[in-house]
Amino acid sequence: MALLQGPKGIGKESIVTEICNELGKTYYVLDLSKKNNRKVFEEVHENIFSDAKFNVDNIIILEGQFISNLSSLLELAIADEIKQQITIIFSYSLNLDTKVLQVLEENEYLFNIFPYTFYEIANESSVFEAEKLLDDRIIFGSYPTVYNSKNSEILLKSIIEQSLKTIFSNNERVNKLHLFRKVLQVVAINIGEPLSYYEIGQICNLDNETVERYIELMINAQLLIKLPCYHNENRYELKKSNVFYFMDNGIRNALINNFNPLDIRSDAEHLWRNWLISEKIKWQRLNGLRSQFLFWQSHTSQQIDVLEFNNKGVEAFKTSLQKKFLKEPPLFKKYYPSIPVHTLNKATYLSFLTKK
Repeated sequence: MALLQGPKGIGKESIVTEICNELGKTYYVLDLSKKNNRKVFEEVHENIFSDAKFNVDNIIILEGQFISNLSSLLELAIADEIKQQITIIFSYSLNLDTKVLQVLEENEYLFNIFPYTFYEIANESSVFEAEKLLDDRIIFGSYPTVYNSKNSEILLKSIIEQSLKTIFSNNERVNKLHLFRKVLQVVAINIGEPLSYYEIGQICNLDNETVERYIELMINAQLLIKLPCYHNENRYELKKSNVFYFMDNGIRNALINNFNPLDIRSDAEHLWRNWLISEKIKWQRLNGLRSQFLFWQSHTSQQIDVLEFNNKGVEAFKTSLQKKFLKEPPLFKKYYPSIPVHTLNKATYLSFLTKK
């Protein structure tokens, strides 16, 4: 059994079918985004796949977030009560207990699939070659189908449309897709800037609860990253806002329809920061690491772009495309003198991306 989770359009199905073809294994693909196919999972029992059409080596189930009885199916597969190899592909985070997810990962049943990481691109060629194309990755992202494509803009917009229509499970609902899209666009315009659900709701004419639910849907669909603000109830610290980034820069730029080169963009610093944070999170998840990422900001706009908390302690980072060194915010230094602050620029970012 294998479970693959990752954003829509990342090529998860292609990975599995290519492996089957290389091994000479037969397979049947069952797409649960189609309502008729979901009836197969209304009742799970040991003969669920006894139908003649399932007389194959591997059953590949797409959009596994629609399976209402996932736990029962997993139990049967782990107990070898299903004769076929089961591969379940998710475009939405698994709705399972955290401990169950850890067991699945530790036993190598669960795999996270992301847009290419810088580390993977550098391993394929070299760090030098990867850095030559870094500006392209910051603008067009790293989805496999988009990478080196001449139709990057069209492909990215297509991925967004697929995601908005098929990422949700049976328990989720989006009654007004145009408002859902608008929330996503508001977040895209304001990446890296503190935002409250109230502020987004005012722009989109939605209540706070709906905005929060939409945001969580996008996080679970692995489109968005949310960094809460760090504070210790000190004076002048922000306490209720979040900052948002995208798991892939290309998706963000497609939402605002801006693929201009980095050197003429007013949002270049925000794109650089988005790329750094998304790369770090992708690399961590691929390696089974569990850091927590937050930001810090004062009411006077002193800011730490990202704080990383892990079992080794905490470090703070400020990001810059141009400057070699950024000064530590005086208020942060006063409140948190023991937390080291580093600058992430094009000379220092490599160690940050792969540091455990």
